Amino acid sequence: MKKIAIIIPAYKHIYLEETLESIAIQDLSDCHIYIGDDASPYPIASIVKKFEQRIPLSYTKFEDNLGGHDLVAQWNRCVALSQGEEWIWLFSDDDLMCPDCIRHVKDYISKYNGSVNVYHINGTVIDNNQNEIRLKTIEDFPEYLSSQEYLNRILRGRDNTWGINFIVRSERFIATGGFVNFDLAWNADRASWLLFSFPKGIRTINAANLKWRYSGINITAQKADKDIYRRKLFARMEFQKWLYSNYLSNNALNISRFTMLIYALRNFKGDKHASLLLRLSVFWKTLLYLGFFKL
Repeated sequence: MKKIAIIIPAYKHIYLEETLESIAIQDLSDCHIYIGDDASPYPIASIVKKFEQRIPLSYTKFEDNLGGHDLVAQWNRCVALSQGEEWIWLFSDDDLMCPDCIRHVKDYISKYNGSVNVYHINGTVIDNNQNEIRLKTIEDFPEYLSSQEYLNRILRGRDNTWGINFIVRSERFIATGGFVNFDLAWNADRASWLLFSFPKGIRTINAANLKWRYSGINITAQKADKDIYRRKLFARMEFQKWLYSNYLSNNALNISRFTMLIYALRNFKGDKHASLLLRLSVFWKTLLYLGFFKL
């Protein structure tokens, strides 16, 4: 049995070959790659076929485009393709692994196996041509981050991480029910890493590195569509409700209504692409949920 399952939910084809090439040069002796084609109209299969002799992989084409209306459900069904590997690594169809990334991951997990359920890998942001984009909000993780410290980063708006940055123990993934589901997968990854990491925290593999692509065609980059903005706002509100019900209401982590209020206010001020009326509506509903007012 392989140790690490690398899961690639695939739909876009533009950068898939670059992604697979970055994986093909790794030490894959203890890994298996699972590619879940989300009924893509693009030539995913022909690109994958080029790597069949270079990468230990399994390719599955699903009959329905689940990710088109429920992206997190697509993540979960792709993870279900795995065959009992100890670790699950959700990757993507357009991001890159730096050279020797997997070797460093395996070495670190062997050294600290059992100490945490979640490992983290720092990364940089690149554009369509692999040029690095510098963002002020990008902060590398320390070697160890408690679940509380990770939550604090989220609430301060200093968590610019993506799905590819984390590796989770499959036993923990199954025990918690898989990825937390919010519309458009907005904040679903943050909620999931917090859930998976609690209470042991997160260890960062500093020697490894990744490149996350800001391509203009992923959900993060979509800024012009008003419906997308509306859905993101409500998904963020659902994330705050999830934090309240899972951690604030039972004191599992040190989080207060006031902290949640500041987080909601920061989001209200930051979401300037959405209409003022919509932002006020979401902010008001959040205050009601947190119990600041009674109707």
